Amino acid sequence: MGANSTRNRKRMLLESLKASRPENMVHPEERLLPAEFREKLRKNGLVGGALPLFVSNHASYPSGYVISLPEASGGNTLCEYEAYTRDDEGHDQLTRMPSLKLWGEAGNWNICVSEWVPGPGPGDFTKRHMSLDEVLQSILGYFFDPNNEYFNQAELAY
Repeated sequence: MGANSTRNRKRMLLESLKASRPENMVHPEERLLPAEFREKLRKNGLVGGALPLFVSNHASYPSGYVISLPEASGGNTLCEYEAYTRDDEGHDQLTRMPSLKLWGEAGNWNICVSEWVPGPGPGDFTKRHMSLDEVLQSILGYFFDPNNEYFNQAELAY
């Protein structure tokens, strides 16, 4: 093995050890969604946000949440799109909009819709925000504003 390969292997092993430490397996405090934010989501008819779906060392969405719009809540719909999501009580809900993922990372909040493989495809996007207020505005725009640019792009694909 060459010197670079040895160094890279050692670095990868150290990173792996750090990721498997017990304190890294606990959901980071700064990534928990505040109760007020979760309540605002619920008041608008959205589900998700009670507990993270993704683990803290997930490669794409560390400690990430899935936010969905049940069909019964109204809002934007993609007629040809149909999926089921679970509400916070564990009941299946029909949704006619792709769900988005929300996660915190390096002092920022990120939202993402990724439906196409390989992506990105029409309607797929990732946005970074500095505050949860900005995140809430983006989420509400995506799910409820018929003039939202990301909804319009997705509508063209379906």
